[in-house]
Amino acid sequence: MENVKLHLLLLNAYDFGGIERASCTLLRSFLDVNIKCDLFSVRGEEDKSSHYIYPQKPIDLKAGHNDFVKLYHYVKSLSDDIVVISTYDRITIMLSFLFIFLRKKCKLIAHQHADYYAHSKKVRLLRYFFYRRVNTICSLTKQDMQFYLKWHPDVKLIPNILSIPANDNAKNIDLRDRSIDLIAIGRLDSIKRFQDFIVTANTLIKSEVINKALLVGDGPEYSLLNDLDEHQIMIGRNDDVFSLLSNSKILLVTSSRESFSMVILEAMSQGCLVISYDCPTGPSELIQNNVNGYLIDNSNRALLEEKCSYVIKHLDDNNMISKNAILTSLDYSSSKIVNKWIDIINEN
Repeated sequence: MENVKLHLLLLNAYDFGGIERASCTLLRSFLDVNIKCDLFSVRGEEDKSSHYIYPQKPIDLKAGHNDFVKLYHYVKSLSDDIVVISTYDRITIMLSFLFIFLRKKCKLIAHQHADYYAHSKKVRLLRYFFYRRVNTICSLTKQDMQFYLKWHPDVKLIPNILSIPANDNAKNIDLRDRSIDLIAIGRLDSIKRFQDFIVTANTLIKSEVINKALLVGDGPEYSLLNDLDEHQIMIGRNDDVFSLLSNSKILLVTSSRESFSMVILEAMSQGCLVISYDCPTGPSELIQNNVNGYLIDNSNRALLEEKCSYVIKHLDDNNMISKNAILTSLDYSSSKIVNKWIDIINEN
């Protein structure tokens, strides 16, 4: 690793999303084990009011008036000993084309954050052709890994790293002592189906099964969801996710599809009971039903509500589920995952 120059490339390092958060954690993990890595952002800070606090300042690509031109100048400047980790499909497609066009010998790693079918057929077709120049595809889930292996020879399974705050004390908070009965966290996007969460929370509050529910996040669906909110459930964005989860009994996941769900893993690390729709690719990679959480038939909101009610009424019976969830989260520590990255980077 001593002679390797590592570049971690984001579309916009100043966005406040899951890819940026995972990349921030990955960068910090590299630096913690003395792996030199520079963080690049295709787009600049501009009017972004806040973003993740990276361990080092992102380097903005400034030469060019659009993404492609910026990437052209970036690729042109690369020496052959640089390893590039690209985090967005569209950017990786353009990089692959430019590596071929400019005859670059750099190693290119595609770090796939979205699930395989999250993109349009057009993007999937372009990915199929241009990812042939990608040296290694890193998949977050076993299911996506199998999809990529059908047409790419080198695909590795590398989940995201779980970064837990140093002052974490969740293991000491009994489920009954937690004041938030039901919580959901994420970008308020249609794919998350948070209307199912709000309707479920409304019903359980009305029937006095629970006292408090929170929906944490912001996004394009805010107004639509706010119209459904009868109990001031929505609190907007909150960056102190671990404090909220450590004081929550149940995390509810209602997505229509997921990739590797960091919020599930973060909830598990806090001993929170996770109840999730068994949607494509994501939750079942982390949740073993009735062992470290609960999987509900996809889209069955009535069954979701029934399970929430049962769990709240039988919290003492779920202490082992909570403990198993914490144990599951330990498998995704930085020390375990970063070694997999080192093996890939060192491959010829």
